[in-house]
Amino acid sequence: MFLKRLQNNKPLNVKTRNNILIFVFIVITFLSLIDNHRQHAKFPRSTQYSKDQRNSISSADYKKYDSKTFKVVKVIDGDTIDINIRDGKYPTTRIRLLGVDTPEKKRPTQPPMYYSKEATNFTKKLTLGKNVTIHLDTLNNTRGLYGRLLAYVETDNGQVLNEELVKNGFAYGDSRFIHSQYDKYLDLQKQAISNKAGLWRDVKFNQMPRWVQKNHPNILSNLQR
Repeated sequence: MFLKRLQNNKPLNVKTRNNILIFVFIVITFLSLIDNHRQHAKFPRSTQYSKDQRNSISSADYKKYDSKTFKVVKVIDGDTIDINIRDGKYPTTRIRLLGVDTPEKKRPTQPPMYYSKEATNFTKKLTLGKNVTIHLDTLNNTRGLYGRLLAYVETDNGQVLNEELVKNGFAYGDSRFIHSQYDKYLDLQKQAISNKAGLWRDVKFNQMPRWVQKNHPNILSNLQR
Protein backbone atom coordinates (compact mmCIF):
# COMPACT_ATOMS: atom_id res chain seq x y z
CA MET A 1 0.00 0.00 0.00
CA PHE A 2 2.75 2.41 1.05
CA LEU A 3 4.86 1.67 -2.07
CA LYS A 4 1.85 2.08 -4.33
CA ARG A 5 1.15 5.51 -2.85
CA LEU A 6 4.74 6.56 -3.54
CA GLN A 7 4.61 5.23 -7.05
CA ASN A 8 1.38 7.08 -7.69
CA ASN A 9 2.72 10.23 -6.02
CA LYS A 10 -0.30 10.34 -3.77
CA PRO A 11 0.07 12.23 -0.47
CA LEU A 12 0.18 10.18 2.72
CA ASN A 13 -2.65 10.57 5.15
CA VAL A 14 -2.04 11.64 8.74
CA LYS A 15 -2.36 8.14 10.19
CA THR A 16 0.23 6.68 7.81
CA ARG A 17 2.69 9.50 8.48
CA ASN A 18 2.30 9.02 12.24
CA ASN A 19 2.88 5.28 11.92
CA ILE A 20 6.07 5.91 9.95
CA LEU A 21 7.33 8.40 12.54
CA ILE A 22 6.60 5.97 15.38
CA PHE A 23 8.43 3.18 13.56
CA VAL A 24 11.48 5.38 12.95
CA PHE A 25 11.51 6.47 16.61
CA ILE A 26 11.41 2.85 17.79
CA VAL A 27 14.28 1.87 15.50
CA ILE A 28 16.46 4.81 16.64
CA THR A 29 15.77 4.10 20.32
CA PHE A 30 16.58 0.41 19.86
CA LEU A 31 19.89 1.18 18.14
CA SER A 32 20.81 3.68 20.86
CA LEU A 33 20.20 1.08 23.58
CA ILE A 34 22.42 -1.42 21.77
CA ASP A 35 25.21 1.13 21.40
CA ASN A 36 24.98 2.13 25.06
CA HIS A 37 25.16 -1.50 26.13
CA ARG A 38 28.28 -2.04 24.02
CA GLN A 39 29.98 1.01 25.49
CA HIS A 40 29.38 -0.15 29.07
CA ALA A 41 30.57 -3.65 28.20
CA LYS A 42 33.75 -2.24 26.66
CA PHE A 43 34.45 0.28 29.41
CA PRO A 44 33.23 -1.13 32.75
CA ARG A 45 33.51 1.57 35.41
CA SER A 46 33.15 1.58 39.16
CA THR A 47 30.53 4.32 38.73
CA GLN A 48 28.12 1.60 37.60
CA TYR A 49 27.75 0.74 41.28
CA SER A 50 24.93 2.29 43.24
CA LYS A 51 25.72 5.21 45.54
CA ASP A 52 25.54 2.99 48.63
CA GLN A 53 27.87 0.45 47.01
CA ARG A 54 30.37 3.16 46.09
CA ASN A 55 30.31 4.55 49.63
CA SER A 56 30.84 1.09 51.04
CA ILE A 57 33.76 0.41 48.69
CA SER A 58 35.35 3.80 49.42
CA SER A 59 35.06 3.27 53.16
CA ALA A 60 36.73 -0.13 52.92
CA ASP A 61 39.47 1.26 50.67
CA TYR A 62 40.31 4.08 53.10
CA LYS A 63 40.61 1.62 55.94
CA LYS A 64 42.73 -0.79 53.92
CA TYR A 65 45.04 1.54 51.96
CA ASP A 66 45.05 5.18 53.04
CA SER A 67 48.35 6.35 54.58
CA LYS A 68 49.63 2.77 54.64
CA THR A 69 52.90 1.52 53.17
CA PHE A 70 53.28 -1.28 50.62
CA LYS A 71 55.91 -2.63 48.25
CA VAL A 72 55.68 -1.98 44.51
CA VAL A 73 55.95 -5.35 42.78
CA LYS A 74 55.23 -4.31 39.20
CA VAL A 75 55.16 -1.17 37.04
CA ILE A 76 52.64 -1.40 34.20
CA ASP A 77 53.49 2.00 32.73
CA GLY A 78 54.23 5.51 33.93
CA ASP A 79 50.95 6.02 35.78
CA THR A 80 49.99 2.47 36.78
CA ILE A 81 51.64 0.21 39.37
CA ASP A 82 50.88 -2.93 41.39
CA ILE A 83 51.44 -3.16 45.15
CA ASN A 84 51.79 -6.26 47.29
CA ILE A 85 48.36 -6.54 48.88
CA ARG A 86 45.46 -8.66 47.71
CA ASP A 87 42.51 -6.88 46.10
CA GLY A 88 39.49 -9.18 45.97
CA LYS A 89 40.31 -12.08 43.67
CA TYR A 90 43.61 -10.50 42.59
CA PRO A 91 46.87 -11.22 44.44
CA THR A 92 47.99 -7.60 44.11
CA THR A 93 46.30 -4.18 44.03
CA ARG A 94 46.55 -2.09 40.89
CA ILE A 95 47.06 1.64 41.47
CA ARG A 96 46.18 4.28 38.88
CA LEU A 97 48.01 7.48 39.81
CA LEU A 98 45.47 10.21 40.46
CA GLY A 99 45.57 13.52 38.60
CA VAL A 100 48.12 12.57 35.95
CA ASP A 101 48.20 10.84 32.58
CA THR A 102 51.42 9.43 31.14
CA PRO A 103 51.82 8.43 27.49
CA GLU A 104 50.39 4.97 26.84
CA LYS A 105 52.92 2.17 26.62
CA LYS A 106 50.62 -0.54 25.27
CA ARG A 107 47.95 0.12 22.63
CA PRO A 108 46.11 -2.70 20.80
CA THR A 109 46.40 -1.40 17.24
CA GLN A 110 48.96 1.39 17.53
CA PRO A 111 52.60 1.77 18.60
CA PRO A 112 53.52 3.14 22.04
CA MET A 113 52.96 6.87 22.46
CA TYR A 114 55.79 9.37 22.40
CA TYR A 115 57.74 9.36 25.69
CA SER A 116 55.92 6.31 27.10
CA LYS A 117 59.18 4.39 27.58
CA GLU A 118 60.80 7.29 29.42
CA ALA A 119 57.77 7.75 31.69
CA THR A 120 57.66 4.05 32.51
CA ASN A 121 61.37 3.95 33.30
CA PHE A 122 61.05 7.02 35.52
CA THR A 123 58.32 5.34 37.58
CA LYS A 124 60.33 2.12 37.76
CA LYS A 125 63.36 4.02 39.02
CA LEU A 126 61.40 5.69 41.81
CA THR A 127 59.20 2.80 42.91
CA LEU A 128 59.89 -0.72 41.63
CA GLY A 129 60.88 -3.03 44.46
CA LYS A 130 60.59 -0.16 46.93
CA ASN A 131 58.12 0.75 49.66
CA VAL A 132 55.57 3.48 48.91
CA THR A 133 52.82 5.10 50.95
CA ILE A 134 49.35 5.31 49.45
CA HIS A 135 47.20 8.42 49.90
CA LEU A 136 43.56 8.47 48.80
CA ASP A 137 41.59 11.59 47.88
CA THR A 138 38.38 12.85 49.48
CA LEU A 139 36.92 14.59 46.41
CA ASN A 140 36.33 11.52 44.30
CA ASN A 141 35.57 7.81 44.32
CA THR A 142 38.48 5.63 45.35
CA ARG A 143 38.04 3.47 42.26
CA GLY A 144 38.29 4.39 38.60
CA LEU A 145 38.48 2.70 35.26
CA TYR A 146 38.43 -1.11 35.51
CA GLY A 147 38.19 -0.92 39.29
CA ARG A 148 41.73 0.36 39.75
CA LEU A 149 42.51 2.19 42.99
CA LEU A 150 43.01 5.94 42.45
CA ALA A 151 45.78 7.33 44.62
CA TYR A 152 48.72 9.62 45.22
CA VAL A 153 51.89 7.62 45.74
CA GLU A 154 54.58 8.84 48.14
CA THR A 155 58.01 7.32 47.52
CA ASP A 156 60.41 6.12 50.20
CA ASN A 157 62.32 9.43 50.07
CA GLY A 158 59.18 11.54 50.60
CA GLN A 159 58.53 12.56 47.01
CA VAL A 160 55.03 12.31 45.53
CA LEU A 161 55.33 10.29 42.33
CA ASN A 162 52.32 11.99 40.72
CA GLU A 163 53.92 15.43 41.17
CA GLU A 164 57.35 14.32 40.04
CA LEU A 165 55.95 12.89 36.81
CA VAL A 166 54.25 16.17 35.88
CA LYS A 167 57.05 18.44 37.10
CA ASN A 168 59.71 16.57 35.13
CA GLY A 169 57.65 16.33 31.94
CA PHE A 170 56.85 12.62 32.04
CA ALA A 171 53.09 13.12 32.43
CA TYR A 172 50.25 15.46 31.57
CA GLY A 173 48.29 17.10 34.36
CA ASP A 174 44.93 15.38 33.95
CA SER A 175 42.25 18.08 33.69
CA ARG A 176 39.39 15.65 33.00
CA PHE A 177 38.61 14.85 36.64
CA ILE A 178 38.44 16.97 39.77
CA HIS A 179 40.77 16.09 42.66
CA SER A 180 42.32 17.97 45.56
CA GLN A 181 45.61 18.65 43.74
CA TYR A 182 43.96 19.76 40.48
CA ASP A 183 45.27 23.35 40.36
CA LYS A 184 48.70 22.38 41.65
CA TYR A 185 49.24 19.78 38.93
CA LEU A 186 48.18 22.15 36.17
CA ASP A 187 50.63 24.74 37.54
CA LEU A 188 53.38 22.11 37.59
CA GLN A 189 52.57 21.33 33.98
CA LYS A 190 52.86 24.99 33.00
CA GLN A 191 56.28 25.08 34.64
CA ALA A 192 57.33 21.90 32.81
CA ILE A 193 56.21 23.39 29.50
CA SER A 194 58.10 26.61 30.21
CA ASN A 195 61.23 24.65 31.15
CA LYS A 196 60.88 22.29 28.17
CA ALA A 197 61.16 19.44 30.64
CA GLY A 198 60.92 15.86 29.45
CA LEU A 199 58.43 15.34 26.64
CA TRP A 200 57.83 19.09 26.32
CA ARG A 201 61.19 19.54 24.61
CA ASP A 202 60.16 17.88 21.35
CA VAL A 203 56.56 16.62 21.57
CA LYS A 204 54.33 17.30 18.56
CA PHE A 205 50.65 18.10 18.94
CA ASN A 206 49.55 14.93 17.15
CA GLN A 207 51.68 12.84 19.53
CA MET A 208 49.63 13.89 22.54
CA PRO A 209 46.68 11.96 23.99
CA ARG A 210 43.39 12.64 22.22
CA TRP A 211 41.85 14.24 25.31
CA VAL A 212 44.71 16.77 25.46
CA GLN A 213 44.29 17.62 21.78
CA LYS A 214 40.55 18.06 22.25
CA ASN A 215 40.50 19.95 25.56
CA HIS A 216 43.70 22.00 25.15
CA PRO A 217 44.16 22.78 21.44
CA ASN A 218 46.52 25.69 22.19
CA ILE A 219 48.70 23.95 24.77
CA LEU A 220 51.85 24.39 22.69
CA SER A 221 51.15 27.92 21.49
CA ASN A 222 53.49 29.58 24.00
CA LEU A 223 56.24 26.99 23.75
CA GLN A 224 59.25 28.44 21.94
CA ARG A 225 60.96 25.85 19.77
